[in-house]
Amino acid sequence: MAITLLALLKNGLTIVKNNVCNSSLRNNNCLICMKWIECVEHRANMFMTMIRIIVVKILVWWCNKQNFLMRNMNDYSNVYLYYTNINQIKKAHETYKANKCKMKTLVNEYKLSVIERMNN
Repeated sequence: MAITLLALLKNGLTIVKNNVCNSSLRNNNCLICMKWIECVEHRANMFMTMIRIIVVKILVWWCNKQNFLMRNMNDYSNVYLYYTNINQIKKAHETYKANKCKMKTLVNEYKLSVIERMNN
């Protein structure tokens, strides 16, 4: 049985190699060869499909990882910009308060000087 299968496989391989398995041949080997070719093509298609699925899954995983990293980087940069803006706003507000206090003291000093002049 095994020898017969090997012989048929060998015949199928030689027929496939020589490309003589076509409709002009009407023997049993050709039918077996055609079935064998269909089987090999089906298995090759299945194998390539499995390879494609694996490659696609790897690419999807890698893209998701990159997107996750980019999203995290964007989140961190947004948080950094947010805190940087808050710190700048706080500094500007403190500067404004300090300037406002200086202006108040200057205005008060001016008022006092005007009042003193009026009194003198």
